[in-house]
Amino acid sequence: MAKLTLAMNTATGAVSQYMGLDFNSACEFDGLVLLASDSGLLEFGDVQTDDGAGITATIGLPPATFNTAKQKRLRRVYLAGTFSGEVGLTVTDDRDNVRTYTQTCLKDELPAGVNFPVGRDGKGRYFALEIQNSDEIYLDSVFALVNFLDAKVGD
Repeated sequence: MAKLTLAMNTATGAVSQYMGLDFNSACEFDGLVLLASDSGLLEFGDVQTDDGAGITATIGLPPATFNTAKQKRLRRVYLAGTFSGEVGLTVTDDRDNVRTYTQTCLKDELPAGVNFPVGRDGKGRYFALEIQNSDEIYLDSVFALVNFLDAKVGD
């Protein structure tokens, strides 16, 4: 069974989660990230796949209410940054309606960012977003277009 490893950048407080890489400790030495396991040391920069499968980066954002308890629909999500390969966006509302969208991006494609139109089939008081990419991702910011709905009986 693969281990779950959490690594924290102590300078920024950023936490990364690694699964599928079976190591028990890590350090930075002389500009290299070294991983240790029962079978020895590995330079992390050399790891490109997990048994031949691409290593997918996943960024999970906490549920957002957009500062109102009103029902709403998420209509568009724009990810600002630099991406290459297939970028996935999963949108989950508080009614457990899950929608997944994908787009293929070229690294040097301008404008830098990915625009996801979101279907009208989900509504809720909050939404959680998850971003996936197995090639290259430098996420600067996330923007959302939200339609606020008028209150109806039963909402």
